[in-house]
Amino acid sequence: SFPSWYNKFKDVTIKSYMIPLPPEFVDYLHADGIVLPQESVTLNEEANEDNHVGEELDVDWTDECPTAESPSFPEFETIIKNKIKACGGKVFPKLNWSSPQDATWISFDKTLKCTCPSDIYLLLKSSEFITHDLSQPFCKCDDYNEDREETKVKYQLILRQWQELNPAAEFRCFVRNKQLIAISQRHHSVYYDHILDQREDIITDVKTFFYHIISPKF
Repeated sequence: SFPSWYNKFKDVTIKSYMIPLPPEFVDYLHADGIVLPQESVTLNEEANEDNHVGEELDVDWTDECPTAESPSFPEFETIIKNKIKACGGKVFPKLNWSSPQDATWISFDKTLKCTCPSDIYLLLKSSEFITHDLSQPFCKCDDYNEDREETKVKYQLILRQWQELNPAAEFRCFVRNKQLIAISQRHHSVYYDHILDQREDIITDVKTFFYHIISPKF
């Protein structure tokens, strides 16, 4: 879980902020359908009005569409805006374990880059990974028992400063008994020519980083 390790390694990882999720926001993420909070809707409407000043909009106002009630999280949203600003205006969102990487199809640029709260809400609400984190985060654990009441998770919204990372330079490490036993490329379904050529250097760099920086605190 991100909160359990970030403070130990914040000097060697991406700048991030942890925001506790209010219970009503957790309920909002659990709820069916996608309805953006009122604050986000108001801001979007104001922006759209500014963009269309002087234009005649072809809108049929005779159709009556049912509208779902918009939730409201003004204090939570203010915190999010402040943290986005502190990160330079662009963030990568996730919860304790997962990011909504399965929901990039719904974002404007098909990435997880968010510049406002509504971007974050839309990704979180559209992600099955996020739903899994909220509803059954421990179901694959060896000691999982569905009859036992789950430990109450203190869910956090994690906002990480946006970085343009090269996927060819991301690696996943496997550790057992404090020993690094395997390294694989994170995106295992893609072939990268340079990995074979630089294999020994990559292994040396990862091992050095793990044993000198990670292992003493891990």
